[in-house]
Amino acid sequence: MGSIAQTIFMLGVFTGAVTLGGLADKIGRKTVFCWSGLIQLFLGVGVAFIPEYFSFLVVRFLLGIVGSAGAYICGFVLTMELVGSSKRTVCGISFQAVFAGGIMLVAGWGALIKIVLYFK
Repeated sequence: MGSIAQTIFMLGVFTGAVTLGGLADKIGRKTVFCWSGLIQLFLGVGVAFIPEYFSFLVVRFLLGIVGSAGAYICGFVLTMELVGSSKRTVCGISFQAVFAGGIMLVAGWGALIKIVLYFK
C-alpha cells in the first residue's frame, strides 16, 4: 500500500510541475508560492487525521501538486530571480544545502534512536 501512496504522490508532483509552472508565469511566482505553502500546511496536518485510504491518496496527490511544484520549484526560481547574477551560484547551493542538512539530521536521529518503533 505504501508504494501506491508514493506513486500517487509522484503523479501529483508531475501534475503540479506541468500546471503550476505555467500558472506561476501568468499570475506570479510569489502568489503561487504563498498559496502553495498555505495549502501545503493545511493538507500536511490534515493528512495525519484521515481515517480511510482513498481520501488519504487524494490528499497525498494534492500534497504532491502544491508541495513539490508549488512550494519547492516556485521558491527556488523566485530565489534565483531575486539575487543578482553574480550571487546565483552561492544562493543556489545554499538553497539546496538546507535540504541536504535536513536529510543528514534525520540520518543522525536514526543512528541515535535505537527503538525502531519511534520511526513509524
